[in-house]
Amino acid sequence: MHDRYKEWVDAGNKLMVWGVSTVNSWYKSPSGRVAQNWPYSLLEFWEQTRSTNVEDYVTT
Repeated sequence: MHDRYKEWVDAGNKLMVWGVSTVNSWYKSPSGRVAQNWPYSLLEFWEQTRSTNVEDYVTT
């Protein structure tokens, strides 16, 4: 789940101005990865966090 989330956030960040390869900003690490954890709308945040999908977790 973590890896899917990271890939999804990275893809969203690439669509933002700070994700453009020619842009330099404090959001970017030395490797060029944007260190910003939510590039989506507030509505998207609400939709993603309003419920838990227990199938995404391994419980013991």
